[in-house]
Amino acid sequence: MVDKPRVEPGKQAVPPAPAARKVGTPPMAGPYRAAGGQDVRRRRDPLPAISFLKGTDLWSAFQRLSALEKDLRQIQPRLDLTPLKLSDQILVVTAGSPAVAARLRQFEPSLVAGLRARGWLVGRIRFRPIAVHDVPRPPPVRVKEPVSSAVLQKLETLEVTGMNADLKAALSSFVRRQKSYLES
Repeated sequence: MVDKPRVEPGKQAVPPAPAARKVGTPPMAGPYRAAGGQDVRRRRDPLPAISFLKGTDLWSAFQRLSALEKDLRQIQPRLDLTPLKLSDQILVVTAGSPAVAARLRQFEPSLVAGLRARGWLVGRIRFRPIAVHDVPRPPPVRVKEPVSSAVLQKLETLEVTGMNADLKAALSSFVRRQKSYLES
């Protein structure tokens, strides 16, 4: 059985005083272990990189788009939709490619209806394919080394009895091409 503190009628219970902290230190929350095993507490403030944006138009646009993204995920959880811009009741959303954008246009009526039900003023959704510069570069072309001259000599002296005429022509073409690689 847990003992409850006794409170006199007409007075409020006073919670125990928090542990004292040094003057000038910010309030901390959530302990974690740093290197060396000491107990360190994290600050509750947002990351310094975005804290300077608070109160600006950019911050409000960020909050609006993140809330919009959350609502889009609730409406269609399987679709990976990232809103880019909402202006004049037209929502611009990313798509993986032009083909994916065409497929996503089939979901436009249900997305618009779902967003309107959640209070967003959206009349149309445009699906914008990801720009070409966002696509990773293809791997570099592998340069093949030419076949050694000893192998080419063996292929030239190869007995061609019983060999198909097309195969003979392909083999001689291969030998000529490899010799030209060795000469250059």
